[in-house]
Amino acid sequence: MLCCDPTLDGEALLAEFTGRLLEHCRNEAYASEFASLHPFLDGWRVLERSGLVAVEQRKEVVYMDLTGDEAGRWKAVRKGHKSSIGRARKSGVRIERVAPTGANFDELNRLYYHTMERNGARARWLFPKDYFANCHAALKEDRVSLFFAYVGEATPPRAS
Repeated sequence: MLCCDPTLDGEALLAEFTGRLLEHCRNEAYASEFASLHPFLDGWRVLERSGLVAVEQRKEVVYMDLTGDEAGRWKAVRKGHKSSIGRARKSGVRIERVAPTGANFDELNRLYYHTMERNGARARWLFPKDYFANCHAALKEDRVSLFFAYVGEATPPRAS
């Protein structure tokens, strides 16, 4: 497998990658290629500007801006979500920030895949097993935190 030159800037790297991808697709007789891009990184903007590919949004990414004060964040929460939060609090649910350890990412993956299976998600929508750990490694702790919700006396998994 050939890799692109990592010293290139975004536009030059895209041009090199595109050339190599097109060559690979021709050699393998591919008619089309689909890719999902990280929603919080701006790689899609570079692709869109290049005019080489059609960028299309296929799904929504749900997030909440956590900057500002608590009153402003609470105001941004939808009424139905406020009711759900209230019910969770009354039921004894607590939220804790946990360390980004291997054990915690394993637990996140277990819960994630169980939830996706329960909801009948097609395989193409599943993140790879190392996705969450890779997000943390790439974006660092100033942009990524890991939180678990516990009910009653449940405790976090032990650090690995």
